Amino acid sequence: MIRKGMLPEAEEIRKSIATINKILFGENSLEYATALNQLGLLYEKLKNIKKAESNYLLSISILRKQNPLDELLISVLYNLADFYQANDLVVKAIETYEQWEKTIEVIKGDSYIENPSGLTSFAILYKNTGQYKKAEPLFYRANEILKKTVGAEHPDYASSLSNLAGLYKDIGLYEKAEPLYIESTAIRKKTVGENHPDYARGLNNMAVLYDLMGQYEIAKMLYVQGIEIRKKTLGENHPDYAYSLINLAATLDNMGEKEQSEQFLLQAREIIKKTLG
Repeated sequence: MIRKGMLPEAEEIRKSIATINKILFGENSLEYATALNQLGLLYEKLKNIKKAESNYLLSISILRKQNPLDELLISVLYNLADFYQANDLVVKAIETYEQWEKTIEVIKGDSYIENPSGLTSFAILYKNTGQYKKAEPLFYRANEILKKTVGAEHPDYASSLSNLAGLYKDIGLYEKAEPLYIESTAIRKKTVGENHPDYARGLNNMAVLYDLMGQYEIAKMLYVQGIEIRKKTLGENHPDYAYSLINLAATLDNMGEKEQSEQFLLQAREIIKKTLG
């Protein structure tokens, strides 16, 4: 790991390595492509978007010329896709993720065990661009892999279930979202305990769903539980605590409890003003 203060020095070192590899092994060598990928990762940390992208792209161009294709191509494509996503270049991110998936099929075939993190990132991109039919099978595949690899009582599996539930919630399939949220929250309760922000997040997700379903009493109860946990674990001046108050205020407003709703909303505004400015 490169410390933040050492990044400029690291840039010179990695540029030198790339130059040496290019001279020793050639401009179309695997060694040069590897060095370019490392430069791309470094420029990401330095927030130099143009240089990060150009180094990744040159590395990929070289790796595509290898015969047979090297597995490094899978990693560099993923790095580039992740880079695009982190910089909100959504169209480029989706295109690159699709290249990544096709490359996996070519190089690895049926023997490849898919990376659930990659699948989830890919699915989130599709979801955020309204391509729900493409997102659903990716979320589902991530769930299945995590269930087999880490087990059905693991926080990562709980998060994956919540991701799929969120997709169903967004497209109005509440009856599909509900059991997934319930299972996810139950796993979090068992694995991290009732006094943990992750469990509070699960309660909040369920409350949002029940509010959308018009089951305001249940939503109110879940919001209150989540707020108490966040108050204990995060404190009253944390943005997540404030957002929980805003959600509760909206539900109370839907229930006709206008005065209480306004009180929570004012409290939330004060916290946000204090913490975020």
